[in-house]
Amino acid sequence: MQVLLSVIVPTYNCGDYIEECIRSITNQLPEQCEIIAVDDGSTDDTRDKLRSLCAHCDRLRVYHREHGGPSRARNEGIMVAKGRYVTFVDCDDIMHDSFFDKAFPLLETDLDY
Repeated sequence: MQVLLSVIVPTYNCGDYIEECIRSITNQLPEQCEIIAVDDGSTDDTRDKLRSLCAHCDRLRVYHREHGGPSRARNEGIMVAKGRYVTFVDCDDIMHDSFFDKAFPLLETDLDY
C-alpha cells in the first residue's frame, strides 16, 4: 500500500497534551496515512508517552533527536516521510473530527492551488 499522506508532529516538552493530539489524529486517520512524531530533545515525559502511543498504533513512527527547534524537527520528519503529501500538526493542537473527511477529496482532485 502506498502512503498518501504523512502527518508530521514535531514535539518538545508536550507531555501534558501529546496523547490527546495523537489520538485526535489516529481516531480518524485513513489507512493510507502515517504519523511521524519527531521528539526534539524533550526533557519531560513526552518520550515515554510517545513510546506508549506507538505500542498501540502501528502507523505511528517516533524519532528522537537533540533539541534543535521545530523547523529542524519538521525537516527530519520530511526526510523520513513516505507519503505523497505531507501535513504538519503542532503537538499542542487537536485535529477537528472531520479534517481528513474534508481534506482527502481535495488531495484526489490533483488541483494545484
